[in-house]
Amino acid sequence: MTEEDPGGKRGPAPDDPQADEPTTSPPVLVWCEVCGKEQMTSAEEAFNEGWDFAGPGGTYPAGVVAPRTCGGCTIDKTVWWRLTVERTPVTGLTERERGIIARILNEPAQRDETS
Repeated sequence: MTEEDPGGKRGPAPDDPQADEPTTSPPVLVWCEVCGKEQMTSAEEAFNEGWDFAGPGGTYPAGVVAPRTCGGCTIDKTVWWRLTVERTPVTGLTERERGIIARILNEPAQRDETS
């Protein structure tokens, strides 16, 4: 923290020895609900590889149904798309799609067990 950066949000100063250290988030399991691919990686790497998954922290707030896709799959095949764009009620989802929602809702507990 400095007078110019009272909240310390800009990161280390250029002359700070920690400035050269890479900043990566802890490993997170990313998975594609469309093709089934799973990969343990950092949130930054997942983003760079085109994954549509949680942001820098690697997690969404509990209970958020958002797309989980790899760089090769499209968002229009996700449960999020069915619920949000097509306005399909949960009762209209397939058993597989309801399973994806259950997996999403259980993500924080799954991550806590692996850390």
